[in-house]
Amino acid sequence: MRETLKEFFRGLMEKNIVDLLLVPQETSSGRSVVYTLVKDPNKLLSPDPVAPLLLVSGTTVLSNLTFRDPGAVIGAVLRPCEVRAAIELVKLGQANLSRVLLIGVDCLGTLDPRVYREEVMQTGARALSEQWLTSLRSGLVKGVRSACQICSEVTSDAVSVNIGFIGTQPNQILMEVKNSLADQLREATGLVEGTASERSSLISWQKEERQKLREQKLLAWQQSMDDLPRLIAEFATCLKCGNCRKACPICYCKECVFEGSIFDHQSSSYVNWATRKGLIEMPAGTILFHLTRLCHVGYSCVSCGMCESACPVGLPLATLFPAVAEKIQAIFNYVPGRSLDDVLPLTTFKEEELEPR
Repeated sequence: MRETLKEFFRGLMEKNIVDLLLVPQETSSGRSVVYTLVKDPNKLLSPDPVAPLLLVSGTTVLSNLTFRDPGAVIGAVLRPCEVRAAIELVKLGQANLSRVLLIGVDCLGTLDPRVYREEVMQTGARALSEQWLTSLRSGLVKGVRSACQICSEVTSDAVSVNIGFIGTQPNQILMEVKNSLADQLREATGLVEGTASERSSLISWQKEERQKLREQKLLAWQQSMDDLPRLIAEFATCLKCGNCRKACPICYCKECVFEGSIFDHQSSSYVNWATRKGLIEMPAGTILFHLTRLCHVGYSCVSCGMCESACPVGLPLATLFPAVAEKIQAIFNYVPGRSLDDVLPLTTFKEEELEPR
């Protein structure tokens, strides 16, 4: 599989379909997989888009590469949640896909980075990816992050090319070409016509099962958090470290309001508040931080779960954000990342959009 992908990616570069390739590759230590920006095809030594690890959202990397014109065509190998986040960032003016070839990859989820580290220390990154690929082909993976367990978007329709594994046979990769690139890609990479008979049924089954679990889990969380005291208690262990904000691909502000002068309080302010109330919790404003961030990104949240993976104390952010974001999105009948043609709710005005239904 790895050699086949390597030749496919090299073909894209050598035939000048793309100038650079953003793709996950195994590190030289053999213990991790990270995003790499490749210019020299000979540096495509160990591409591994199947690895069950997502340390940094590829959307964040792509935003950095395309916020201003890179002067080159970039091929970006992204998971479905990363593709959806990239579409949202385009609408927010934080990315530009006009010179990007989006290459999707089937994804049934990734492991928590800590779990991945434990697994890879025993088997090595390559062996773990091969095990994961076997599970991916059958549509049965275990132990994925909580966000991935309730993600029904296992493939992406918003890409030019999708690398398919679900429902394929060993040593088989299904390249789904979405547009007029088909002939060009066949010539450049040697693609041949083919099908995977069980693919559609496996994908449909996965979507249905995960959507059921999503509805159950989010409803249970909403019912358990029915007042502010319970919500405050749930987030009592927040360190206010800001890791969730930094990991979120939709949180693009270079300077967060919580790191600016507005929340840079004088010592006397804390003393006065404690005097007036009798006590205040420190650090102050933790629940306000999460609620503010939710208001800022809720309508564009794609439920990637990067926030929860980055949290050092394991706050249930991958449940909180989808549970509230879905309600926000439903008000405006908006599905984040579905299409570039869907206009952001906060950039439009409809006279009756907030009327009771």
